[in-house]
Amino acid sequence: MREEGVKYGVMEVSSHALDLYRVAGMKFEAAVFTNISPEHLDYHKTLENYREVKSRLFSHLSQDKFAVINLDDSNADYIKEKSGGQKYFYSLDSEVADLYTKDFKLHQRGMEYKSGGRIESLFKLRLGGIFNIYNSLASILTANLLGVEAVSIEKALAEIDSVPGRFEIINAGQNFQIVVDYAHTPDGMKNVLETAAAMDKNRLIVLFGCGGDRDRSKRPAMAELAEKYADYTIVSNDNPRSEDPEKIFTEIKSGFSESFADYEIIADRKQAIQRAVEIAEEDDLVMLLGRGHEQYQILNNKKIELDDRQVAYEAVSALKGI
Repeated sequence: MREEGVKYGVMEVSSHALDLYRVAGMKFEAAVFTNISPEHLDYHKTLENYREVKSRLFSHLSQDKFAVINLDDSNADYIKEKSGGQKYFYSLDSEVADLYTKDFKLHQRGMEYKSGGRIESLFKLRLGGIFNIYNSLASILTANLLGVEAVSIEKALAEIDSVPGRFEIINAGQNFQIVVDYAHTPDGMKNVLETAAAMDKNRLIVLFGCGGDRDRSKRPAMAELAEKYADYTIVSNDNPRSEDPEKIFTEIKSGFSESFADYEIIADRKQAIQRAVEIAEEDDLVMLLGRGHEQYQILNNKKIELDDRQVAYEAVSALKGI
């Protein structure tokens, strides 16, 4: 990067990178806190340990650097207390923050919102999801603190295309909407389902699964979210890896209430997607969660070619006669 004359480097600093000293000695101009959710507990063991490790990115900031913090996250005060440097906050609706939204609109092709605080402007993005409002607010505030002009920020955000597999809209000419998203944790699933709740639609059909050989505690939690937000749920394989899929399904089902019946289990992911498309009606929203951009499924530790997006396109063509 130095040889190529790169002046700005933006990186995601993982908890593993912090705990294993992979970024030791690096001096960051700004550190951004988005949120903390129960992840990587197979490594950190407790959420408290995980949070402490994440906070190290902020505690190492010198006084002339910037800590940009999501005021709406429950861990905001903790990160604030741990942070060195100058502290700035962003929020979805709190006018106490340095940057916030006054109102926002989500539609099938993206979003737009008015910001208040340090920058008062109308931002239009070709992205979906409430989480992307948070991400863009963090980006706007950080760029502004680093001296980037508001007009340049507006232009850059307007030109960004969605990341493959992240709230990616599948349009094959159907009269309902299909969204593919990588959400594979309770926090990620909650984010996309809250976005779905805010969108104009008829029914919400959710397809999800849970990866094998990974944190098992998230399985019933994700089932609870599906029951809360979806009108109908299809449980299917994610990446079972070496774990028995039936065991995963059993642990997912434990999160459904005893009276809940608006779901079915279809182990074969391709068949499950076809089923979701088959039952979808006009103005429904079908969300295929968990695998996003992935093009292979890991079953019995063997890679099987499977792309949710491609399967969705094929299912619409075959089952809807398009």
